[in-house]
Amino acid sequence: MSTYSQIYKVTGYQCDQDSTLATPFVFNYLQDSLDNFSRAHGVGYDFCKTQNLTYILKGYDVQIHSLPHWTDITQMDTDLISFGPGSLFFLQNLYDSNKKLLFSSVSHVVLLDLLKKRPARIKDHFPSSLLQTATQATPAFTSLKPLDCVHTTREQEITPDYIDFNQHVNNTHYITFAERALDPVFLKKARLKRIRVAYKQAALLGDKLKVESKIAPGFTDHQISSVSDPTKQFARIRFSWLPKAR
Repeated sequence: MSTYSQIYKVTGYQCDQDSTLATPFVFNYLQDSLDNFSRAHGVGYDFCKTQNLTYILKGYDVQIHSLPHWTDITQMDTDLISFGPGSLFFLQNLYDSNKKLLFSSVSHVVLLDLLKKRPARIKDHFPSSLLQTATQATPAFTSLKPLDCVHTTREQEITPDYIDFNQHVNNTHYITFAERALDPVFLKKARLKRIRVAYKQAALLGDKLKVESKIAPGFTDHQISSVSDPTKQFARIRFSWLPKAR
């Protein structure tokens, strides 16, 4: 069985003003569990260095039922569910202490050959014992389309605090940039139901980003690109919303 389980206790600094897990930390949990899954199965970053490989995160599709609160004990289960020639698809479920499902994510990861600058063949590098556990069909992972109209635009400077050990903007920050484009009054009245993210390329230190947003009934779309070169896109994000219960 390929399942990797990890326990997380929700701390105060991870919570928003409602004392629930803030959106960026949802993605921190997902990233951390993916990293530990790969390490536990012998295909972590240390392995990748010896093989001139790296992982590229292409996207998430997160279905949110509810979010944990401050001091809650949660469990993240991560499974490899399918793979293609160069792609991996993971199912990640977060449960509360009563095994109630809080949110579920399908994550799309590409294994990149650094020497050839192209996706590596999964079967050439992953142990067959792990691949044999991937018995589900490849999930439909529809890419988010460019915005067909723009209602708001804001700019975002990339400073050193947004850069991770890979020397580019950490994937969780794009979620924050998109959320900052929304009216705080709107956020108080709405509850996140789903988050879809398509990563295009990584922003670097010194870049200036343009966050364009489209506001529609039930969802908001966000496109993050370069101010100096609008054709250079970094991420597309769709938030789906429900009215917050009073």
